[in-house]
Amino acid sequence: MLYHFSEISDIQVFIPREKQNRPGFPAVVWAIDEEHEYSYYFPRDCPRIICKKTETISDENNEKFFKHSNADIIVTVESSWYPRMMNQIMYRYHFDDTNFELFDPTCGLLHFNSGYKASTYRPYGLFNREII
Repeated sequence: MLYHFSEISDIQVFIPREKQNRPGFPAVVWAIDEEHEYSYYFPRDCPRIICKKTETISDENNEKFFKHSNADIIVTVESSWYPRMMNQIMYRYHFDDTNFELFDPTCGLLHFNSGYKASTYRPYGLFNREII
């Protein structure tokens, strides 16, 4: 299962789009795997830095970022985004992963080169609070 997160609640068909920061890259539909979906719980333009504790993390970075935390993943967002994050509902669309191609294994990002219909979606609030 793959996911696409959006602030838009009623997307019926996902139309491939060109990536603004990659001129010449073909238009695609982007999706994310479950392991990395946490990086898309935020409004589209919200800048964020993600630090993940891995087996290869340096002692210096482990000390710097995880000394005072039991977390394995830390997401940092500018405080000015807090009100918008608390009030923004994100919609998680579900995709069958059959026709998607892995683009970046580090972040679990995949793409599909033609229009794609999502099977279902659910609204999500900040930090994966499911809204029913």
